[in-house]
Amino acid sequence: PPAASSQTALPQAMRLREIDHLLDRLEQRLQRHRKQLTRKLEALPERLTELEAHLDAGELKKADPLYQSISATLEQARSAAIGRETIGAIDERLKRIAPQLRELRHWRRWSTDEHRAQLCAEAEALAADSEHADEPSINRLRELKAHWQQLDHQGAPADDALWARFRQAGEQIRARCRPYLEAQAALRSENRKQREALAKRLEDFLDKVDWERVDWKKLHRAEREMRQAWNALIEAPEIKASEPKALGSKAAGADNQAARDRALEGRFRRALRRLDRVLAEERERNQAQKQRLLERMRALADEPDLRKAIDTAKQLQQQWQTTVPARHRDENALWQQFRAASDAVFARRAAEYEARGASLREHQATREAICRDLLALAESAAIRSPAELERQSSELKRRWSDTQALPVPHQAQAGLNRAWREALAAVRERLASLHDAERWTGLERLARRATYCDNAARHLLASAVADGAADGGGDCERLQQDWQALPVIEEQQLARAIDAAFAKVLASCRDPGQRPALGALLEENLQRRESLCLTLEIVAQVESPERLQAQRMQRQVERLRDRMSEGEPGVNDDVGVLLRDWYLTTPAAASAALHARFERINRVLREGASEPEPSPDLVAIDIE
Repeated sequence: PPAASSQTALPQAMRLREIDHLLDRLEQRLQRHRKQLTRKLEALPERLTELEAHLDAGELKKADPLYQSISATLEQARSAAIGRETIGAIDERLKRIAPQLRELRHWRRWSTDEHRAQLCAEAEALAADSEHADEPSINRLRELKAHWQQLDHQGAPADDALWARFRQAGEQIRARCRPYLEAQAALRSENRKQREALAKRLEDFLDKVDWERVDWKKLHRAEREMRQAWNALIEAPEIKASEPKALGSKAAGADNQAARDRALEGRFRRALRRLDRVLAEERERNQAQKQRLLERMRALADEPDLRKAIDTAKQLQQQWQTTVPARHRDENALWQQFRAASDAVFARRAAEYEARGASLREHQATREAICRDLLALAESAAIRSPAELERQSSELKRRWSDTQALPVPHQAQAGLNRAWREALAAVRERLASLHDAERWTGLERLARRATYCDNAARHLLASAVADGAADGGGDCERLQQDWQALPVIEEQQLARAIDAAFAKVLASCRDPGQRPALGALLEENLQRRESLCLTLEIVAQVESPERLQAQRMQRQVERLRDRMSEGEPGVNDDVGVLLRDWYLTTPAAASAALHARFERINRVLREGASEPEPSPDLVAIDIE
């Protein structure tokens, strides 16, 4: 029944929102993990120098754990695909010192008990040290336990007394770090839930997707991103409290959890294989389609009607699309063959023009001159407005378009196209710079009027009108005169909107009875600016106050959901629109904290702008 269907859809939508929320949290956690790995990688050269010094001094008990720690950091960085160049350099240094380290390790075979005693002493010192943070202590305990197990493999088994010392120290460390371990356990539990959600989401998608209408490019990208997200959630095993000699119920529980994790891993991998099979089928279909296009393009080389061959070649070029890409070298090889066949068709037209000899050189010179003119236009200091640049560049583009059909020497074609692309790029860059300057100029003027409107309204509410001048008198006239003296806003819609906002202030100046309503409007606009400021902080990637973190997270989830559903960024991603909304939300009550947040956003945005920062008139205008 329709009612039952509606009731089913609601929980599904709630689950999807929860999954999106978990994915957002996962993305933040991954970013923090990558930052930690990056900091560790930056410290590796110094640690390697320390390792080499220990090896030169024959200090194996210091060098060996340091070597293991460096290797573990490198392995984590490889798994996370971070700092490949740094990893390569560190690997080379490790390979050079590995023989020296192996030589020093030989003596372990007859001194394993001494090593174990050293491990016991270090573990006991670590247990007695309460100044270090929990995470380094637990990580070091993990390294010590790994060394102990390595000694078990390399030498004779440890006697019970040494093992008792080591185990007791480990229990003391874990007891001290219990809050951290519990937090890590909660994090592992959360990661399992997120992996469960990822697997469920993938399975639901495979069960419901319409393969006839699916966007293959987005699906291929989503498959890669989901695989990366899953792999990023695979964490290192925890330190188990039970000793290897007698596994208890805790070890059995850990084994059961590991079995459940393996089952979940298998479930996810099976779903991925289903998806990969479909992607592979589409990849084969797409490759077969490209092969057919290539054969048709090659056949055009023998088409007697050159005009028909050229038109057909253009149609085939438009039909060349990649849905699910094959290996890069295969895709590139196939494209090069198609391009060569396409060039062969168009070369026939070039051959007909070759007989004109002199005209080819003339056409080349003409097009080179157009490129030079366009580049000079992009660099001209006389161009002050985007409209002027667009008008003059359009004329040059028209001239270029008129000459594109004219043949030029084949060896000059690539150079001409490259010069034209460079000139177009210079024009686009200059046009963007002019638009930026024009936009910031318009925003500066709007900001000056908004600031003046804010200050005027606040001043009216903060000071009483003298007796006998209830209608505002000369103060109101001065306000209006000062308003008219501000720089003109050229965009009519913005000008009307800001004038309408100031009209309310001016009306309250002349009619004190309207001031309560003006006060309410200031508070209402302050709330709107609070909301706009949060959106601006998200878009500009500026930190928000701690108290707004939950609200910011919710808004980010909503924005992510909107982008996933619509496939395109919304108008709220336009910083210019958001800044205009901010200034048009006037008059607004004063808030030092909100002003400081907005100024921080303003600085970030202007640091990324191509034009210099505008004058400080954006900050405040005193109407006193």
